[in-house]
Amino acid sequence: MDNAEKNEVTSKEGLVPPPIPRVTIDSSVTSVPGPTTTSLALQQHDQIFYRQLLQLRQQQAAQQQILQQQFNLQRQILLENQEKTLKNHFMEYLDQHKRLEEINGKQETSTDTKKSDVKHRLQEFVLQKKQREIMNSMSISGQPSSLLPKSGSYDDVSMESTWPAGSESEGTDAEVSSLLSSTSSFFKAVPRISPVQEDEYLQSNPFQTASRSPRSMASPLSLGSSSSSLLEDYRGYLAAPPAYLPSPPRHGKLRPVGRTQSAPLPLGHPGLLAPPELRQGKTSPELDTHAMVKHQIRQSVLNRQNRSAPGDSFKSLDPMLAMAELSQIQNRCLSSEETPSPGKTRHSSQEGGGRSRPKPISRTRSSPLVSLGSPGSAGRTGLAWDPVMLQHSCLCGDGVLHPESPLRIESIINRLREKGLLSRCELVRRRATLDELRSCHSEQHVQMFGVSPLVRGAGGGQGVLRLPCGGWGVDSDTVWNDLHTPTAAKVAAGSLVELVNKVGSGSLRNGFGLIRPPGHHAETDQALGFCFFNNVAIAAKQYRKNFNKRVAILDWDVHHGNGTQKEFYSDPEVLYISIHRHDGGNFFPGTGSPTETGSGSGLGTTINIAWSLSEVPLADAEYLAALRSVVLPVIKSFQPGLILVSAGFDGTRGHPPTLGGYSVSPSCFGIFTYYLMQLAEGKVVLGLEGGYIGDEVGDAVAHCVGALLGDGAVLLEPEELQRLPTQQAVLDIQRTVNHHMSYWPVLGESSKFAHVSHSQYLDSHPVDLNAVKRLQVE
Repeated sequence: MDNAEKNEVTSKEGLVPPPIPRVTIDSSVTSVPGPTTTSLALQQHDQIFYRQLLQLRQQQAAQQQILQQQFNLQRQILLENQEKTLKNHFMEYLDQHKRLEEINGKQETSTDTKKSDVKHRLQEFVLQKKQREIMNSMSISGQPSSLLPKSGSYDDVSMESTWPAGSESEGTDAEVSSLLSSTSSFFKAVPRISPVQEDEYLQSNPFQTASRSPRSMASPLSLGSSSSSLLEDYRGYLAAPPAYLPSPPRHGKLRPVGRTQSAPLPLGHPGLLAPPELRQGKTSPELDTHAMVKHQIRQSVLNRQNRSAPGDSFKSLDPMLAMAELSQIQNRCLSSEETPSPGKTRHSSQEGGGRSRPKPISRTRSSPLVSLGSPGSAGRTGLAWDPVMLQHSCLCGDGVLHPESPLRIESIINRLREKGLLSRCELVRRRATLDELRSCHSEQHVQMFGVSPLVRGAGGGQGVLRLPCGGWGVDSDTVWNDLHTPTAAKVAAGSLVELVNKVGSGSLRNGFGLIRPPGHHAETDQALGFCFFNNVAIAAKQYRKNFNKRVAILDWDVHHGNGTQKEFYSDPEVLYISIHRHDGGNFFPGTGSPTETGSGSGLGTTINIAWSLSEVPLADAEYLAALRSVVLPVIKSFQPGLILVSAGFDGTRGHPPTLGGYSVSPSCFGIFTYYLMQLAEGKVVLGLEGGYIGDEVGDAVAHCVGALLGDGAVLLEPEELQRLPTQQAVLDIQRTVNHHMSYWPVLGESSKFAHVSHSQYLDSHPVDLNAVKRLQVE
């Protein structure tokens, strides 16, 4: 056995591994491989790579299929749970309905029983009445009761019964005693009759001529003055109670329950006038003047309330103003009456012994004239707000990564609460209907973002993308939440619509919509820039539909409202003015050039004040220049019935250049609101848009709400009042004026105020404080 065979046997037995065979290379063969060998190696490498890639794709497809199956299973489980829950609710409803029907059946049975009791009592009352008639006929004719039927039933006794003639009673005790002793059985059967009831009957009896004392009324057969002794002798007969004895009234006739002293009388009530003798004799003409004044005040209230139709202008009557007017009129009417007239009669309501002029009963300070509407609502400011809007957030839960988060609304609410403004507003909230959403958005858009995927039967991945943070969104900024985003978006739009309707009808003076998500970037079929539904545009459409009046929209968000401009670009009845950062189209969203002025019949109703790139951040001086030179004169010439504001506060300090980059003070937005309240009869509604970082956002909202409540507005940056706007800002304003001079001739006069400071403007155009105060009470 040679060495090779030995090594093979050893390796088979597992003792020693076989040695590596040595390969001898012929020196004639070169060591460099040829091109054929290299290409083969590359082909093998490619085949292995493609095979591995195919395996990876197959694994990914399998994993995706498994995930899809898991999602479908979870969705099916969720639908089953919802179906079970609905079924349980339905069964509970049926059970409750059945219990209510049983309760109603019992109540109907008890009602029938009560009706039968009432019928029985009425029968007893009729019987007692007949008994009284018999007794009175006996007292008139003076006949004994021995001729009455012995059965004790008096239903068959008629007034046509013939009584034998007898001598009249002398009124002595002996005669009365004998008469009573002969009719003892009759008195035992007759129930006791109340003196007041008998007195009430005897007053209407034509045969009763002699008046009786209250004590003699206790005995229906008492004929003399000594009947009191007979009452004591025969107390046992008179005290026998019947089966039913109603409580006698305290007076001769029952009267209805009237007003108490704490409840004010209506303005036309006779109690507010003079006594009848004075009214009939016309001896006090000033009392008729009082009545006429009150009647005029009441008619004024009714006329103002009747003008609350959607198509009419409405001015609610402030209660305190009405009382002030009434006091002034009364003082003028009574100023000439300082000395009493000798022919006038003193009235019971006269105050003091030295005054002889009769005065009508007037309203006191504790019972003022009350408006026919809801108490105090016509002069209040509405606040559109619902906590459900806080639930719209990214699934990752990172509020810092997403600036449009619930944290910004919570900080605003806290600031309003700290300043005491929240409790002074009237809460308004509701959910928008799908028809209201369709007024500005397509059907596909409404179904996509207005209906939860769990309801419409589509997964969360349809129409949205997976974000790097792990959540879902339309883009990297506009986050999406299957459970809460559709509801929050509809509540935001619906609450602003409800606020606009209340302000338009006059039930509220003005309002602020503390809503999210915002809306001025949302277009007909596109969600963009944190926005899903265009809240302000939807509210404007509904106002136009319900009241048929013009609407002016001012957008002071630092970003241009591309969605709102596109919606009303050709509408001549809606004016859209935007003050925004443009940077030559390089700032989001890139629209809003001064050359965009509208189209068709709406040419000139779109005004863009687009700020160019500036070396220093723009502030109050530039924004106030745009306000006084363009915004106020154009809105005043347009004469809208309502002013809507896309109130974005991302121009305040603290926002990075990508979100804002400006330095507008919070009090400047309050000045804007204060000026707008002097237009459109004070019907101004603000809807929150941007404003994400810093405490100045909450301060800006507080300044605006305070201005709406009538607290006034003061610019807290004195240097901004004196500072001239930058030259570039003046050029931007002038560029806008040049494009709209032909549509708004008033700009030729107002554009000169773009070159001055706001303090110089106030010297020639002071604020009309009285006009704003009048708006607070009308």
